[in-house]
Amino acid sequence: NSIMSRKVINLNKITDINKFIEIAATIPSKIFVSTDEYVVDGKSILGVMSLDLSKDIVVKTEEEYIDKFEQFFI
Repeated sequence: NSIMSRKVINLNKITDINKFIEIAATIPSKIFVSTDEYVVDGKSILGVMSLDLSKDIVVKTEEEYIDKFEQFFI
C-alpha cells in the first residue's frame, strides 16, 4: 500500500506536455493531473491537454515516483 504524493507543476508549452507524457508512460503507477475540480489521467495526452494549463496544475502519484516530474515543479 503506497503513499500518494502531490506536487504543483507547470506545463507551459506543448513540449512540456509531451515530455510529461513520456515520463508518465514509464511509471507503473496511476498518475492523476488536476486543475480546480477537473481530474484527468496523467498518462493521457488528450486528458492533460484538456485542462486549463494557465491555472495551477497538481500531479498526484505514488511517492516513490513523484520526483520523476521534478523538472516541472514550481
